[in-house]
Amino acid sequence: MLFDVKLLFGDEEAIVADGAMGDPIDLNDPNLNLDVGEQAFFGIVITEDLATATQVVFSVTSCDTWDGSYTELVTTAAIAAANVIQGKQFKLPIPAGCQQFIQLYSVAASVSAGAVTAGVVG
Repeated sequence: MLFDVKLLFGDEEAIVADGAMGDPIDLNDPNLNLDVGEQAFFGIVITEDLATATQVVFSVTSCDTWDGSYTELVTTAAIAAANVIQGKQFKLPIPAGCQQFIQLYSVAASVSAGAVTAGVVG
């Protein structure tokens, strides 16, 4: 999976128990390399195996301001820890009409390790 640095939520971002991961992406940034009219996806590459948590759920959230209250756009089903291993990749479609800022969110109770590289991909 190829990532553009301007469309990256984070590189080697730790999977968190319940919260945002990395920085939001401003979809109105005029320097973004997005193909107008093409379906965009949220890509996740596992860079460190999930540890102690039994599963993780990833969501893409959206907000009209950088530091506002984000709402869920799209989410994965619960992914078993056995499938959250280094090199595994996941893609979620980003729905049309989302707000200006999007961010990665994870829920993994009692997580002690695990990391991802994630961002917007074509």
